[in-house]
Amino acid sequence: MDERKKRRHLALVMMDIDKTESCWNWIGRLNKFGYGLTGVRGGSTLAHRTVWEMLVGPIPQGMCILHSCDNRKCVKPDHLRVGTQAENMADASKRKRFPCRRGEANERAKLNTSQVCEIRAETNMTNVALGKKYGVSDVQIGNIKRGKCW
Repeated sequence: MDERKKRRHLALVMMDIDKTESCWNWIGRLNKFGYGLTGVRGGSTLAHRTVWEMLVGPIPQGMCILHSCDNRKCVKPDHLRVGTQAENMADASKRKRFPCRRGEANERAKLNTSQVCEIRAETNMTNVALGKKYGVSDVQIGNIKRGKCW
């Protein structure tokens, strides 16, 4: 992209940013996770990546742009940094951005807390029989009894 087109594109992108807060909030289109989207080179790109490339420079291949402010709409370069996907996941976990998925909080759970207590208290039935009774595998029953899950 020549310099004139770059400046014009930057001006268009900057129109979709609200700079009234400490974060620069993207006010354009968002993806299903709440991150800003911008159309670049015939496709959609995450807005914080686009703004980083325009104002800071190229993003190394395979690298992510991480938010220090926990605001998915933020595109302010001071609130962003280059990092790996592993750093991104560790940061998200440290900041407790992952919802609890254990026990009944897991949307795929087949058992409830009461049933798990019954399974742990049962001493006369085999794991296979308990699995059939509760609609789960005998391996899952064994994991519950050993405390590996739930």
